[in-house]
Amino acid sequence: MTSNDPGTSAQNSQPTTRRVRLTTIVWGILLIAVGGGAIAVALGAHIDAQLGLIALLGLTGVLLVGVSLVRTLRSRPQHDPPPSIHPH
Repeated sequence: MTSNDPGTSAQNSQPTTRRVRLTTIVWGILLIAVGGGAIAVALGAHIDAQLGLIALLGLTGVLLVGVSLVRTLRSRPQHDPPPSIHPH
């Protein structure tokens, strides 16, 4: 094998983990909500457009704040336990 061979690089030996983007989650939930509303209207439900938009904006805001808080709490470095005063 040569050094130009992709099978010998260090990058290929370690799996990469990709995090889901916050915008992907928000857009996915918005599309599910709008699609669900469209299906409900097609089935004969009567939805107030203003109230629906207010609810959708509220859900989006809560989702953005919630996911940001969870990510912030997860990314904090964990503190090491205090050193023991008793020798091992």
